[in-house]
This record gives sequence, structure tokens and C-alpha cells, in this order.
Amino acid sequence: MAVETVLSGLKSGHRIITPTCRMNRGPMGAFDEASERLRAAYAKYVEAPDNNTVNWHLVLVREDPEEQRR
Repeated sequence: MAVETVLSGLKSGHRIITPTCRMNRGPMGAFDEASERLRAAYAKYVEAPDNNTVNWHLVLVREDPEEQRR
């Protein structure tokens, strides 16, 4: 049974590593691509004065599409 993941805060970046992406880039290449895109989003926002005291979450969630169909 799928469990919903709920995090407090404002979503600032989200990337999905799909089976196609892993096939094209390899497992770690796909991870590197996603993390570089998140790094770029973080770099864009982190220097804003309003972000001086905030926490940033990096979360890895496993989603099984087959479970969602049930």
C-alpha cells in the first residue's frame, strides 16, 4: 500500500528520476542530472535575504506506479 509523503514548507524544487532517464543516463548519471538541477534551484534561492534563516530539505522518495493503480 502506498503511503503519502507530506513535508512542511514551500516546494522549491522537485525532480523525478524515471526508468527512461536511468536507461539513458545510467542509474548514477540519472541521479547526478537530478541533483544538478536541484543544485541550480538551490543556488538561485539561497542567497535571497528572506532565506537566511530557513532550513532546506533534500528528500529521496521511492514511488511505485504499480501501487498507485490499485
